[in-house]
Amino acid sequence: MSNSKLLALVKELTLSEKRDLKVFAQMPSNKLMSRDKIALEQLLSLNAQALKKPEKIIWAKLFAEETAAEQNRVKTRLFQMMEKYISLQQLDQNQGVKLLLQTGFHEGRKINKLASLSFNRSKKLLNDKHDFDQKVFLFWLYQQAILREKDVRRMDENIETMEHCLDEFYACNKLRILCERANRQKILKKAESTRALAVEADFLQTHIHSDLVRAYCNLFQLIASGNEADFISVKDFVDQQQSKLKREHLQEFIAYMMNYCIRKFNTGDLTYASHYLEFIEKLENEDLLLVGGSLGIGRLKNTIHSLLLVQGAEAAQAFKDKYGSYLEEAHQPYLLLAQATIDVDKNLPQKALAAIKEFQDSPVYLHDVYYKITCDKLMLKCYYELQEFVALLSKIDGIKAFLNSGRRLPKKRAEKGLHFLNTIERLTKKGHVQIRENDFTIHDYRWLIKVLGDHR
Repeated sequence: MSNSKLLALVKELTLSEKRDLKVFAQMPSNKLMSRDKIALEQLLSLNAQALKKPEKIIWAKLFAEETAAEQNRVKTRLFQMMEKYISLQQLDQNQGVKLLLQTGFHEGRKINKLASLSFNRSKKLLNDKHDFDQKVFLFWLYQQAILREKDVRRMDENIETMEHCLDEFYACNKLRILCERANRQKILKKAESTRALAVEADFLQTHIHSDLVRAYCNLFQLIASGNEADFISVKDFVDQQQSKLKREHLQEFIAYMMNYCIRKFNTGDLTYASHYLEFIEKLENEDLLLVGGSLGIGRLKNTIHSLLLVQGAEAAQAFKDKYGSYLEEAHQPYLLLAQATIDVDKNLPQKALAAIKEFQDSPVYLHDVYYKITCDKLMLKCYYELQEFVALLSKIDGIKAFLNSGRRLPKKRAEKGLHFLNTIERLTKKGHVQIRENDFTIHDYRWLIKVLGDHR
């Protein structure tokens, strides 16, 4: 059992859940020893700041005297107990599944009165509200209703509808898998292999008529071929059905569309920066922006860049200040680079340069090629605005050599980087400069426009 798994469970607990867990731990069936309960009490007393510390420090404080073997035994018992508690919590939150299991449990033991009670509660629950993920449960209910009829040979008038619900559930989950496979193949640049997946998607759309299935087919086409019409179709569906979609599926639709926005944004289409921010707002409104209490590094970076282009530096600063602390500890150094990007946009090159130099001392600078290039180009912009031309020119050759080495950077990305280096070098030497938007990244092009002003 990984120590990280136990800490991950603790980090997800709310204050009320921690109180419940302390009571739950006293149950004899958990078979916890007195040392286990003491360790649990200490573990649950750690605040969010303490839980961000390295694992070795946390465990050293909790287990100052025990041997490594005894530590592992205590951790394992605590982990098993906490997993059981969380599983029961999740079961309580899904009354449909709980009632289904109760019905089966009582029927298996011939307790007909309790089985009927659970069954009737199931029907009442689904009469109140149900979403498409409960279609299988709904189908099961009607099956049970038919079996309970004295005349089992009589055709139930709802069976065709229920079969369609089951087909829709199957088709949507199959399409979700196809979307993920197509996305992975896109990342690995194996787009030609999506043809076989497209045949499966077309079959499902042809034989199962459903708005949800059609939306997932459009999402698959969007991932596979990047058609703007599919993007509009999926976006319209999400806008109309947002309140009805289950949270994880809403999050899934939005995540794929945000990826599409970034691809379009990187080709120079700024309208998709506005779409991206609209999706960020949707996730905030639905309390879905943070996943497991954390914000992804890509989501923070792309949001800040989009805000700089659409709403300005103040909006980007506000987002960074609000959500920067939710980055995982390994990505925290990126906040220095984000702040430097904002400061360059605010015309504060001296302040940006200080953040850049601090970022260069972090392990992220050496281990992530994209952040390294972004950081180096920001430094050149600061040198230029501070008119430190000697430092600028001495730095350029090293960056050019890195880009020409072909280290993990796509060819087009490297070419745009080299275009920027050549252009800023000519600017520094007072040479003639002529720029085209497609030769640069959006941020580099906009900075060059600002520097050139009316002298282009």
